[in-house]
Amino acid sequence: MLFAVVFPISRSIKNLREAARTDGKAAVNLMKLILLRWSYIVVVCYIYFTRVVVYKLETITSYRFQWTSVVAAELATLAFYVFTGYNFRPKVHNPYFAIDDEDEEAAAQETQESLKMSSNGDSLYR
Repeated sequence: MLFAVVFPISRSIKNLREAARTDGKAAVNLMKLILLRWSYIVVVCYIYFTRVVVYKLETITSYRFQWTSVVAAELATLAFYVFTGYNFRPKVHNPYFAIDDEDEEAAAQETQESLKMSSNGDSLYR
C-alpha cells in the first residue's frame, strides 16, 4: 500500500525537479509534493506503529509492564503531532499559499482602480 502511493509521488518529484530548473511554478509544486510524500509516509508509519507494534508490545510484555505499550502509543502520537505541527506551521513562504505573479498583479491593479474611483468621488456603494 505504501509503495503504491509513494512510487508515483517519487516519479512526479523526479520530473518536477527537472522542470523546476526553468519554471518557478514547478518549483512550488515540487515543494508541495515533497511535503505530501513525507506526510504520507509519516501517517502510514504512525498507523502501523500504533496498531501493530503497540499490539505486539501488549502481548509480549508481562502484566507488570503493560504500561509500556501505553507509553509507546502516547509517544508515537506526540511525535506524529509534533511532526505535523512543525511541517504545517504558518510561515512566510508557505508553498500552499503561493500566489502567482499574474494573480498578484491583477489584484493590485483592481485595488488601484477602486482607489482611483473612490478618490474621484465615485462610490461603489451609491
